[in-house]
This record gives sequence, C-alpha cells and structure tokens, in this order.
Amino acid sequence: MGGSHRVFEVDGLTDIMTKHTRFNNDGFTLIEVLVALAVVAIAVSALLRLQLISIKMADSTVASTQAAFLAQQKLDETIAQSFLGPGTTTGSVTLNNRELNWRRTVTNLRLPELDQNDFAPLRRVEIDVSWTPGSADKHLNLTTYVTDIK
Repeated sequence: MGGSHRVFEVDGLTDIMTKHTRFNNDGFTLIEVLVALAVVAIAVSALLRLQLISIKMADSTVASTQAAFLAQQKLDETIAQSFLGPGTTTGSVTLNNRELNWRRTVTNLRLPELDQNDFAPLRRVEIDVSWTPGSADKHLNLTTYVTDIK
C-alpha cells in the first residue's frame, strides 16, 4: 500500500485517511470486459448452432412421420382392393409444402406349398415413399404379403 497519509482532527478524534496513488481494483479492466464478451459470444454462437440442429432434426422427423402415414395409407388402400393385379402405380402428394412421391408395386408369388391349400396366390405389396429434404433423396419402404381365401 503505497501512498501518503493525512491526519484530520474531528471533535477531538483523530481520523486517518489514506490517499492511494494506485488505481482502485473494484472495477473491471477493458481486457477483462473484452475477454468476457468473447466468451459470451462463443457460448451464444454454440447455442444458436444447437438450435439450428434441433430445428433441422424436428423437420426431418415431421417428414419421416408424414412419409410413414402416406405409406401406411397406400398399403391399406391396396389391401382393401382384394384382387388387385400385379403392376406398379405411382403418384405424388404435397403435405405441408413438402412433395412426397409414392410407388406401389404388387407382385404375384408362386409357392407350391400354398397352391396345395385353400389360398389364392400370394401377393407381395411394396410401398415406397420418397422425398428430397436437401441434396439427397430419402426413402421409406413398407412391404407386406397378402393372400385371399379361395
């Protein structure tokens, strides 16, 4: 503690006050403030990046859910048509500004074990839903096997 002392007389009491010649350490220096701002800026930047990743994942989840619902709907429609012949049908649906393309492929399968029983021919039904969330196509595929009782 470098400094000079002054003595004051107040009502018979001696009061010593010290005058410091150095700076008071109660505040922050400019360097400390700049370092703190840099740390805060880095933290905010990381949080914004995490928020962007979270939004992209939520959008991807919505797209996958819509594709799954569409595929299930097309599969249910196909099963409801009991004697749908083999072939491929395609279409497109726009949901929430997202275009979903679907393809239904029905294939007759011949299995000798089933021909001996009371079953009509076995059919393979495949539903493929595709969409483009960015630069690469995404696909969801549902496959089932159906038959009718003779």
